[in-house]
Amino acid sequence: MTVTGSWFHALSVLLVLAGLAKIRSPRSIGPTLTALGLPRSLTSRAAARLIGTTETVIGLVGLAVGNRPSAAVVLAAYLTLTVVAVHLVRADSAADCGCFGAARSPMNRTHVVVDLGFTIAAATAVVAPPGSLAEAWGEQNTAGLPYLLLVGALTVVGYLLFTALPALHEAGRGQERATGAPASLTRGT
Repeated sequence: MTVTGSWFHALSVLLVLAGLAKIRSPRSIGPTLTALGLPRSLTSRAAARLIGTTETVIGLVGLAVGNRPSAAVVLAAYLTLTVVAVHLVRADSAADCGCFGAARSPMNRTHVVVDLGFTIAAATAVVAPPGSLAEAWGEQNTAGLPYLLLVGALTVVGYLLFTALPALHEAGRGQERATGAPASLTRGT
C-alpha cells in the first residue's frame, strides 16, 4: 500500500472522528455555522448533527470502499472544509472551527493551509484510489499491523494539525500583539 493510501485512510478516519464529535457535541459547530451567515434553521443542533452524520458516513465509505467515487466524495468534503476555512478567515471571524466538537481550534491561515494540504492529499486518492482499509490490511505480510499503525499515526498527526497547530499560531499572534515584537524575538524573556 502506498503513502497516498495511508493518508487517504487517515483522512477518512479524521472525518469519522470529526463527525462523531459533532454528533456528540453539536453546539460546538453552531458559532461556525452562524459566522458563515447561514439561516438560524441551519445552525441548530439538529443541523450540526446532520453535518456530523454526513462526515461520519463519508469517512466510513472512504474506509470501506476506497475506490475513485468514494475518494471523490472524501475530496469534496475536504474541499468544502477548505472553502469554509477560507471564508471564515477572510471574514476575520473569531469563530472556532468546530472540527472536533469540544476540542478548540481557532480558524486562521494555518487552519486553511492544513485544510488545503488535506484536500490535495484526498485529490491524489482520486487519481490513484487506494482501495478499502481492509484490502490494504490484507496486502500486508504481518497481518497489516504496520499499515494500521501508520494510519493511526497519521490520524494523530492530522488531528494535531487541525487542533494544536492553529492554537500555537494564535498564541504566537497574541504574544506579538501584547509585546509589539514578533514571537520569535520574545522567546526566553
